[in-house]
Amino acid sequence: MGSSFVWCWQTGDKAYAAIEVKAEHNQVVVERLSGAKDAMEQHIALTYTSCHFGGQRIWFICPFCESRSAVLRSYSSHFICRRCCGLPYQSQSESELDRSIGRLMKLRKKLGASDNLFDPVLSKPKGMHGNTFRKLEQSLAEETFCGFLPVIKKKLGL
Repeated sequence: MGSSFVWCWQTGDKAYAAIEVKAEHNQVVVERLSGAKDAMEQHIALTYTSCHFGGQRIWFICPFCESRSAVLRSYSSHFICRRCCGLPYQSQSESELDRSIGRLMKLRKKLGASDNLFDPVLSKPKGMHGNTFRKLEQSLAEETFCGFLPVIKKKLGL
């Protein structure tokens, strides 16, 4: 028998659901302790894949579709994969403008710039190679002029 732990969901000081998770070699056993009308015990199989630099990666096997999944979600008193829950990736729910702003923010963070899209990138971050800085600046300019501004113009009807 492997190790186990209890996980509680709570709001403030009040717990509204709890499960006990028991880890075994080729499976995880999840037992609902509270928060549901009926007690539930679910056996979730595990599989392993080799990593390129040694070791292994552990995956859950979705009890419904039997596909490999890194994360399972609680859905209708069972733990199943994102696809079986019918959940899209976050990026699939974002607008074209949100995706463009996300790309700009990611580039600005790499460049050590502020979160304000209109503040200039003033200097190369300490320790960053000059060529890397120039490439990121070029990517930021391309995203701004080829991604962000056309979306803004389209939204404004220009």
